[in-house]
Amino acid sequence: MLKVQIEQVLDKISLEIRKQIEDGVDTKKEFEAMVCEMIEYDNNILKTRSDFGIPTSGLSQIKGKNQLEKIWEIISPSVPGISLEEFLCFGLVSSYEPTRYQRIVACCNLLDILGFHAEQKIRKLNSVANVQSDARHIALASYCSVLLTKDKKMAERARAIYEYFKIGTQVCFVNTP
Repeated sequence: MLKVQIEQVLDKISLEIRKQIEDGVDTKKEFEAMVCEMIEYDNNILKTRSDFGIPTSGLSQIKGKNQLEKIWEIISPSVPGISLEEFLCFGLVSSYEPTRYQRIVACCNLLDILGFHAEQKIRKLNSVANVQSDARHIALASYCSVLLTKDKKMAERARAIYEYFKIGTQVCFVNTP
């Protein structure tokens, strides 16, 4: 019975959204490859963040409005010649125009690396699927009215991205005992 109900829901999803879900699988493979490379070359995430001018505490202390712009104020001196949109993967990539879904997934990955409400598990290869799952949920929920989550870090990243991207999705953090 549940299988039939799920199939009925999936049948109502537009071809564009289905394509974006399939693209997310490719993004997961790319992200896994990046993590493997970081592990292979012993890339120290704290050194990477330091190179961007990020304090060792990360960026999770940034609060209020315009959080992505506040992040950009910190890191822009270390990446001259590009805009915030290009850095956050919102802009054009070569001649290809990424979809909203792809932009949000890429931005989530970047925010994790930069330490903005980052998942501690980001550096563990067997946890890549979980980190990517959060990114895909944030991206897919951008087409919905509400995102409900018990993951406070995911909620904070979603709020910042939706605000910057002017997406009307409401983020509701569900605090359960």
